[in-house]
Amino acid sequence: LTITNVVGSALAREATGVLYMHAGPEIGVASTTAFVTMIVSTYLLALWLGRQRGAITAEDVKKHIHDLVEIPRLVETVLEQDGRIAALARELAGGEMKHGPIALIADRLPVVALMPRDGSYDRMLGNIEEVRARDGLVIAIAHPGDRTVASKADHVIDVPLAAELLLPILTTIPLQLLAYHIAVRLAKSVTVE
Repeated sequence: LTITNVVGSALAREATGVLYMHAGPEIGVASTTAFVTMIVSTYLLALWLGRQRGAITAEDVKKHIHDLVEIPRLVETVLEQDGRIAALARELAGGEMKHGPIALIADRLPVVALMPRDGSYDRMLGNIEEVRARDGLVIAIAHPGDRTVASKADHVIDVPLAAELLLPILTTIPLQLLAYHIAVRLAKSVTVE
C-alpha cells in the first residue's frame, strides 16, 4: 500500500494498493501541501484499520473525526500570526545576511523548539535551557498561556491545543511560514545587494 499525491507515479505503479491524497500540485521542493495531507491521510487510514481490526470503537472513531474536523478552524488561528512570524523572519534573515556562515557557530544562533504539552515537554524544556546557556536565540512553538515556555524563550508562536496525533499539522504551519518569510527576505537581499 502506498500513499501518494501523484496519480500514475512510479510508486503508485509498483504498489498493490494506492491511497491518493489529491493535495494538488506542489510549488516548492519542501512538499508542504503534501506533508499536511499525508498526516491527515495516515490518520484516516489508521482509524479505518483500527475499526477493521476491532481495536477502536465506532464512538472512538467519531471522536477522532470530530478532532480532525476542528483542524481547519485551529489552522486559521495559527495563520492569524503570519504578521508576527514575518516580523520575526525579518529579524532572523537580517542576521544571517550580516554574518553568513559565521552565524552558525556564533552566539544568538536561532533554535526553534516545538513545545506541545506531550511526553517530550520536560525534555524539551531542558533542551531550551541548554540553548540559552550557550546564548542561543530560542523560538518556541507552544500552546497559548504556557508561562514556563514564555519565560525561557525569546519568541513564542502560539498553536492551539488539539488532539496529540494532529498537533504536527498545527506545529508545522508556523515553521513553514517562518521558512517562507525568511526565504523571501533572503531573495530580496540577494537580488538587491
